[in-house]
Amino acid sequence: SWNFSGIGRITSSQSSSYPSAFTFSLRKSLLVTVSTADGTISGTDRYQINYAIEGYDTQPLINNTFTVSFYAISSVAGTYCFCVTNAAGNNYVSEYSLPLANTWYYISITIPNGLLNSGFGTNITTSFNAYLVWTLASATVGLNNAWNTTANAYATANQVNWMSTAGNTFRITGVQLFQGQSTPESGGQEFESLRVRYRDWETDRK
Repeated sequence: SWNFSGIGRITSSQSSSYPSAFTFSLRKSLLVTVSTADGTISGTDRYQINYAIEGYDTQPLINNTFTVSFYAISSVAGTYCFCVTNAAGNNYVSEYSLPLANTWYYISITIPNGLLNSGFGTNITTSFNAYLVWTLASATVGLNNAWNTTANAYATANQVNWMSTAGNTFRITGVQLFQGQSTPESGGQEFESLRVRYRDWETDRK
């Protein structure tokens, strides 16, 4: 889903663009495009792509290291942030780099010791207890490669403002979640029940 607070707006669609090294059978990507720019990120402004993990699927991730991998491309080069949130609103933020515009990059991010067992209580069933978050702009910032308790700290101070110009594009594809510190690129064991399916992507355009 698309989560935001600010004056900016986006459009989303399925794109036929994918990395040349892509081995998945579904050769598509999620495309978001800035339709109304937000040149000054301040206050509570934030713009992000969210993927909700249902309660049952969070259970193996609590206190267990896991890795998220994906391919990303943007018309805006720079530092971006990926974030995992738990039920208590704590955010584990990791920076990643897209050094060249309009170039696909493979990204792999490990969350050591997994989700903090905080805020889940006993309702680890069908509710949404954790989120994968791709931040595209954020006024509230936290520390890199660390759990942050500040509300809405989905990025670091190095996060690029992707929302700065109308027409900016960002694509993501090949999202996978694996138990442990490896991914298929490095011979890891796939955690099949937690594989992110493209049919689950949806965008709220407001």
